[in-house]
Amino acid sequence: MKKYGIVKNGVILERFSDRDEMKREFIKRREEDKELWGRELKFDELLEDEKLEVMEEKLKELRDFLEFAHENYDGRTIQTHTRIYADELQWLIEHAKRNTGHKK
Repeated sequence: MKKYGIVKNGVILERFSDRDEMKREFIKRREEDKELWGRELKFDELLEDEKLEVMEEKLKELRDFLEFAHENYDGRTIQTHTRIYADELQWLIEHAKRNTGHKK
């Protein structure tokens, strides 16, 4: 699940879950302000609840893949397209520590 935003000078002015909606809004606003950009938001730019949504979606994709692989395994190497990047993993660890009361 990707998140998109309209950005000006590095500041996210508006957030979108739908890319097409972001593009339509960006095109309307760009007429008046040439410094605006519409783009996919980086993981570290997401709000906490958006990060959680993204990670839940990745977990679902990984579980679906593993279930498929388990049912259809024929001895060959299996690769998944679900990637977890360092910043996402860092956030997961920090989130888990906060929720378990773990001290640094």
